[in-house]
Amino acid sequence: MKDFFGKWAAQHDVAIDEGWTVEQICDALVKANVEWPAEMTNEQGWQLWTATLRRDLGVRAVKWDELSPREGEDGSTLEITFTLAASRTFVQRLPRERIRNDEFGQLCTGLERDLREWNTADLAEREAKMALLAAEWEVRAPDLMDHVVGYRAWNLNGGQIKPIGAGDDVWKGGEEVRASCKNGGLHVSPDSECECGLYAWHDFERVKANANESQVFGAVQAWGRIEVHSDGFRSEFMRPCMLAYDDSDDQLVSTLDGETPEVRRGPDFDRVTRIADLLGGDIEVVGYSVIQERGRDYGLTLSAKDTPDLFPST
Repeated sequence: MKDFFGKWAAQHDVAIDEGWTVEQICDALVKANVEWPAEMTNEQGWQLWTATLRRDLGVRAVKWDELSPREGEDGSTLEITFTLAASRTFVQRLPRERIRNDEFGQLCTGLERDLREWNTADLAEREAKMALLAAEWEVRAPDLMDHVVGYRAWNLNGGQIKPIGAGDDVWKGGEEVRASCKNGGLHVSPDSECECGLYAWHDFERVKANANESQVFGAVQAWGRIEVHSDGFRSEFMRPCMLAYDDSDDQLVSTLDGETPEVRRGPDFDRVTRIADLLGGDIEVVGYSVIQERGRDYGLTLSAKDTPDLFPST
């Protein structure tokens, strides 16, 4: 790495000493304000970025610690400690994989924003922020049941269902979707100070009121981190468990032998059943009038007023 930056300094006539460290060379390059190389590894980009933080924010040291995976997590987590003036420290944690992937530039942008906000905050604000970060790391949403149940709608696209408003992820039957912050945040999603996460309503009637009949309505099971709001919640993990059809046109048809009348489904039943078949995963198709009641079979229904001590409400 030292050779990489040494050659780049020579190309731009930036004077360096042969005994300088990588950090000293990067500091000289940033001070000279030369154009960054077009091709860099994430590790090289990190060196230049931290040199920028030393120049612009007075960051004195950056310490890395690798934390062992917690139960239920696949990979390790990096804890990054930034030491600023007066020995103030700002700590962030992020999955190691985020350092390796193609979103590295976005990651640095978000982390720099958080660090700038921290650097300009007063003492009380900094203490509150660190307490929040510690709580988010140590505390997980309790397992009230295996899952929490909510209700939402999707757009139908070629026999697939996709989120409304943002994202290209395809939701498949029985398969979980995991939230990630699309705003550049370096936190587990959902975060109490961000709008990220997978959304659902507490009440199915709110779904109908905020969507249109061309979309697909249904119920979801959610788990992981959960942020509860007055009208719904945001979760870390979610998967569809039921799709709903308009059963207002269902009819009870008497049988000739006097046995229990049969239910003749309305026209929307066939449409939604075809979607469920395409999605797979044994998704149940139920009517609008019964989906809220059937939701109790799939997990717990939450509301902000019912769980004040378990979940934060924003």
